[in-house]
Amino acid sequence: MNEETRPSGEPRGLHLRLKHQLDKVGLDSDKPPDAEAWRTLLTEVGRCYDESDRVEEELRAAKMAAEKATAAKSRFLANMSHEIRTPMNAVIGMTTLVQGTDLTDEQQEYLDTIRTSGEALLGIINDILDFSKIESGKMEVESRPFHLGDCIESALALFALRAAQSGIELVCRVDDDVPESINGDETRLRQVIVNLLGNAFKFTETGEIGLEVSVRPGEDDFLEIEFTVRDTGIGIPKDRLKRLFKAFSQSGVETTRRYGGTGLGLSISKRLCELMGGSISVESEPGAGSIFRFTILATAAGSDTAEPRRMFPGRRVLIVDDNPTNRKILALQVEKWGIRPQAAASGRLALERLRDGDPYDLALLDLLMPEMDGVELARRIRGMDTRRDLPMVLLSSMVLPDDEAGAFVACLNKPVRADRLHELLETVFEGNPAPARAGALRPDVPELAQDMPLRILLAEDHPVNRRVALKILEKMGYRADLAEDGREALEAAAARPYDVILMDMQMPVIDGLQATRELRRGKGGARPWVVAMTANARASDRDACLAAGMNDYVAKPVRIAELGDALRRGFEHKKRTGEMKETSRVFDGTRLREISAGDEAFERELIEEFLNGSAAILDRLEAAVAAGDANAVRLEAHSLKGSSRDLGALALGDACDRLETLGRGADLSNAPPMVASVRQAFERVRVILASGEDRRAA
Repeated sequence: MNEETRPSGEPRGLHLRLKHQLDKVGLDSDKPPDAEAWRTLLTEVGRCYDESDRVEEELRAAKMAAEKATAAKSRFLANMSHEIRTPMNAVIGMTTLVQGTDLTDEQQEYLDTIRTSGEALLGIINDILDFSKIESGKMEVESRPFHLGDCIESALALFALRAAQSGIELVCRVDDDVPESINGDETRLRQVIVNLLGNAFKFTETGEIGLEVSVRPGEDDFLEIEFTVRDTGIGIPKDRLKRLFKAFSQSGVETTRRYGGTGLGLSISKRLCELMGGSISVESEPGAGSIFRFTILATAAGSDTAEPRRMFPGRRVLIVDDNPTNRKILALQVEKWGIRPQAAASGRLALERLRDGDPYDLALLDLLMPEMDGVELARRIRGMDTRRDLPMVLLSSMVLPDDEAGAFVACLNKPVRADRLHELLETVFEGNPAPARAGALRPDVPELAQDMPLRILLAEDHPVNRRVALKILEKMGYRADLAEDGREALEAAAARPYDVILMDMQMPVIDGLQATRELRRGKGGARPWVVAMTANARASDRDACLAAGMNDYVAKPVRIAELGDALRRGFEHKKRTGEMKETSRVFDGTRLREISAGDEAFERELIEEFLNGSAAILDRLEAAVAAGDANAVRLEAHSLKGSSRDLGALALGDACDRLETLGRGADLSNAPPMVASVRQAFERVRVILASGEDRRAA
């Protein structure tokens, strides 16, 4: 097609037609202008003007059609996300719950395969949806204050068990000058970290995977925070590095066949880093591992309001770990708190240091070490006359039998969280009666209800999703009331004050958004902490939830840890605002009501039996402490802990738990003040139970 025959409606065609007509007029010629040519030119100008209007209208119509198509695509993505995630919620949720029951090894293996495959499928779904949002320009990042350490540690926690099972050391180091809290998108930052850690585990069979975080000043008030993920894996050929961050690309066909994946993870990570004001890069050589670095721009979230961590000058800690990076990180960590660390690379070297008479206040023992593991090392230390009372902490992601746990004051999951380590040191060094809950020896979820008593309403119309959510809450120690649509949720909230409402977004009669709006329009009374539970995972869905008055957001499939975090945020908020009564921390009346089932005579009998029995146990506890009988202290504290928590005396149960832990360690030097604390908690419960009114209001 030549220029003369180009369709006249195109802008280029209009230009050429006018130029051709001007040439006919002959303005650059010495001859007089051709009048006919002028008339033709003016006519052509008029036609072009009319045609330009038509072209503009066509462009406007095309733009509107494109916007409608984009909106339709966005709705399709939302619906597809919801439809896929809903059955995946049942598959992953129910599998996780079944794995918490007694199973044969063969059944456990089958369920591991189902859960792993479900998680892999969900990861692919998420990658495709994220890539679609990027392609359509719908990917957005938000800027909200969040605790950077929690974000990093929650990402690491996803790989702790995998690291232990594969024998790979997972380590983390955060520079001291990195701010504790920043303004940014916590979800998207965690996504990039998880993507890079997941890649590292995929291509690393032995050795070490590490995450390092540093910071340097940026322009204006911004900080450039750099995250580095190192691994000792197979590495990447240099000729394949350039295409690594392109969509649907891995380092080679053989890599895709062997390791799987969509090839979207790094492409998505690159775009997310750019949206957060940073960049991503990689260094690698075959056989020498890989180093991925990415940066984001963020501002510090004001001055940190947390109190400075307590120092322990003069204290000495023995660190026993065969991995040099772990030893270095732990040593640097405790040095910041004024502690003098001493490191040993094996159990044999640790025993030599102890035999030499070096004084230590605490020993941190890695579980998985060659020649002599942490459990065997602890057994030998307990057999040394001069070291039998040395407090020891086990560092592991593995599950230990209960009978092995008595040798340790606590067990910390690796990578070790700084806040949990410091909390434990306070307990050991200062006789702080705070419970060493960081030392749970099982990776399953603790009963959060013991620490955070909450009245919970679950609003969910899907029967399978209801069952999954109720079972998850049950594992946390909660018994939730149920509403099957938004209207029932409003009626239940009007009849009883709830601390937390778990609200599904898509429900019949009244959906979760409208129910929350109506709930927020109500006057008087405490405002429940509303958590959206939805299969729609877009940023716009989260914004819609918050705009409706919801406080938090949990995407389906619901993860136990994520739901626990949402409940914890709600509990802390209600404590800060004064909406959480102190009596509900001391005594949770819902448990007593559930046991008595409305039978007041039975309730009075139950209370009398509890008070009399508890008073007798307290007397025996004091006698056991006076006699120095640590085993009797442990047994009596355990007995009172169980009956207290069963009845809802939460603070009393916690005090007994701390005393039971002390009894396990055989050192009763701090027992008298702790028994006094138990008796004080019992007296507070006795007053509440005797009053009747507070008991029923709790």
